[in-house]
Amino acid sequence: MKLRLLIIALFLTTSTLMIPSSVNAGTGSYSIPAGIKTSDYMERTIIFRVKPEFRSHCSVNHIESAPINKILAGLGQTQLFKVFPNHLPPATPMNERGQKLVDLSLIYELHYSANMDLVKVINSLLNTGMMIYAEVKYLPKVEYVPSDPSASSQYHLSKIDAYTAWDIHKGDTNTVIGIIDTGTDLDHPDLVANMKINYADPVNGIDDDSDGYIDNFQGWDLGESDNAPETNANNHGSHVAGCAAAVTDNGIGVAAPGFYCKYLPVKIADATGSLTKAYEGIVYAADHGCQVINNSWGGEGGSSFGQNTVDYATFNKNSLVVCAAGNNSSSSPFYPAAYNNVLCIAATTSSDAKASFSNYGAYVDVCAPGNNIFATQSNNTYAAQSGTSMASPVAAGCAAVVKSYFPTYTAAQVGEQLRVTADNIYGVSGNAGFPNMLGTGRINFLNALTLNGPSVRMSNRVITDNNDNILIVNDSMFITADFTNYLDPTNNLIATLTVISPYVTIVDGSTTLGAIPTLGVTNNNADPYIVKINSNAPQNILVTFKVTYQDGLYNDFEIFQVTVNVDYLNITINDVHTTNSSKGRISYNGTGQAEGLGFDYNSQGTITYETGLMIGTSNSVADNVRGASGTDNDFLPVATIQKYEPGIWSDF
Repeated sequence: MKLRLLIIALFLTTSTLMIPSSVNAGTGSYSIPAGIKTSDYMERTIIFRVKPEFRSHCSVNHIESAPINKILAGLGQTQLFKVFPNHLPPATPMNERGQKLVDLSLIYELHYSANMDLVKVINSLLNTGMMIYAEVKYLPKVEYVPSDPSASSQYHLSKIDAYTAWDIHKGDTNTVIGIIDTGTDLDHPDLVANMKINYADPVNGIDDDSDGYIDNFQGWDLGESDNAPETNANNHGSHVAGCAAAVTDNGIGVAAPGFYCKYLPVKIADATGSLTKAYEGIVYAADHGCQVINNSWGGEGGSSFGQNTVDYATFNKNSLVVCAAGNNSSSSPFYPAAYNNVLCIAATTSSDAKASFSNYGAYVDVCAPGNNIFATQSNNTYAAQSGTSMASPVAAGCAAVVKSYFPTYTAAQVGEQLRVTADNIYGVSGNAGFPNMLGTGRINFLNALTLNGPSVRMSNRVITDNNDNILIVNDSMFITADFTNYLDPTNNLIATLTVISPYVTIVDGSTTLGAIPTLGVTNNNADPYIVKINSNAPQNILVTFKVTYQDGLYNDFEIFQVTVNVDYLNITINDVHTTNSSKGRISYNGTGQAEGLGFDYNSQGTITYETGLMIGTSNSVADNVRGASGTDNDFLPVATIQKYEPGIWSDF
């Protein structure tokens, strides 16, 4: 070995510390993100996905595996079941557009009764080597803000040019909006005629259509496992359904953008109103023919399971997933809105200003009116409510009409048509404080049916420094990506990278993408963006970049963010691969097993759970590892760790 290290220190490894004897601390790398509260996920409940090579070991309620069964034996009473027992693996790996199909057939849900630490159980499952992922099951919440119920006008229909849009097209009954929510009012006079009826499975106690659900004649209640998706503990879903698809031009009540389009109620709340089957609802709607799926709920926890269900709806079933941006008045990611392949909707007021409660940020695609939206309510009534919960179904109703008007459009094309035809609202008073954070603006229903043009989006972004790929001061970042044009062809497209930050400098910010046909894909691998990280960059600073697209009359943009000057290094020289930080943590930089490689000898997998420097006296200890009440932060960096090239004597 060229590398010789002499380390004189005292280490603490917690591979066997504070772990129940029946659950071994494994080499899994799962930890619950900072800021996530216990109320954000289900206690003693785990979602995991088994690797396809172990398919023969898997049945609906059992996995034939000695390591897994040993773990389950120490968890008290357990309930293990496939989340989607009726799903088979895709027949082909890709759809006709070359997008990878999602296999939901090996996703399991585990409930246990023992008083075992949830993260430790998850990492024990990961340590079996049989899992693609294992994680908590997030418990999202509905997104609305109660408002003055006396508001009686539907200003939002005029604001989005709905009346003129309906002169062009009113949708049709073959287009279905999935309302994934707390249920609906099954006999509301302004909803019942637009409810999608499954005539293939009448109410007779038999699963006539063999879809695994008995008598799902008018939607389904996943939260309570029955065929009556009626609201009970929370009437949120009745209002959301009316925002998207209330019966229009019937001489009573209210109108909705969806007009003739149908809606399918999918209740995801249990008897208490908790959204226990949220992401399963997306899959149910996609499987039952919903071309547009509205999700007026969410939370701060993102998961592989949630992204799987969104990708399944998008790629396997060609359904557009529309999501509320959240009501925290924050730019922090909110899920499912912040997942890839969704249309994320922020909320605006009657003046086109961002609603005070609405989230904003790089993940927002477009806005819709969401303040004082008058629509249907349970018990055959009407009320005004406010929230991104209202903005999202207003957009979903428009999307359904766009889909019926352009029936050959893919799900992504429908979303992009709404996005690129929106009205720019950045000049509106109140929006100046949210530059580039409200998507392309507020949806214009008429424009979405009448205007044409390109729509280019970046994907598969790769950022490297052509070295160790740890982005620290004085590094040059090389940024490449795929660029997909979803709508009309481009002729001479130029994509320009800009940034407003004193911590990085654009060295080369322009690339010519040229002519891209409809649904065509190109990349800038031959001409990457080059960005220098300045020497004054603080540690772990989040930098926001903007890519501007220009081709004739087509002007568009998108935002992405990169954390630079990270305060740790991955060391992959010779036999030992590990991570060293600037603050006394070793093998991982973050708490638990976040950010890092662990300690891997000869590619056998990490052999540490948590490691760090400790310095002690007779009555005190200084360290940056876990203590009795969370992670200690006794050491502060005086300099950021850096990589040096020492010359001919060693590699590093």
